[in-house]
Parts: sequence; C-alpha cells; structure tokens
Amino acid sequence: MGVELAGSGITVHTVIPGFIDTPGFPNRARFRSRLLQGLVADPELVADQVVRGIERNRLEQFVPRWYRPAAIVQAAAPGLLARAARASGVRRKQK
Repeated sequence: MGVELAGSGITVHTVIPGFIDTPGFPNRARFRSRLLQGLVADPELVADQVVRGIERNRLEQFVPRWYRPAAIVQAAAPGLLARAARASGVRRKQK
C-alpha cells in the first residue's frame, strides 16, 4: 500500500503485533510456561510503541520490537516456531 501511495503525501505505517493480552484475547492464559507468559505484551506497551513508531516515521514496526527475530525465523523456517511452541506447552483451544 505504501508503494502505491508514494508521492501522494500519505504515509503508510505497518504494525506487526505479537501476542497481546487483552480482555477479548487473553493470550497469557494460552501458555503454561511463565517464560512464555512473559513474552505476551500489554496493550499499553503496544500503544506506546505505535505512537513512538509514527513519531519516528518507522514504516514497519514489530510490537514488541523483540518479535522481529521471531518473524525472521518464521520466514526462514516456517515450521520451526510451531514445533517450539508445541514443545513448550502452548495450550490448544478447547472446542
């Protein structure tokens, strides 16, 4: 989208969020491991980083920032993160 709007005066910022703990999506409860629970971000952190990214004109931003390496691993080896999550005890959604 940013490429199509280049030169129009409109800037497109892409935000790539990780696991965020909200009332509608209580992501911390998905993980058994305290370490993995600690990787889940709070909405306030996301809001602060989005504002900061716009102020600094970051066109692409991972929230939290340390999710970027996981995205690179996911792109390079798609099944690796899924296997790691299963091995660490991610809870599956009950039907």
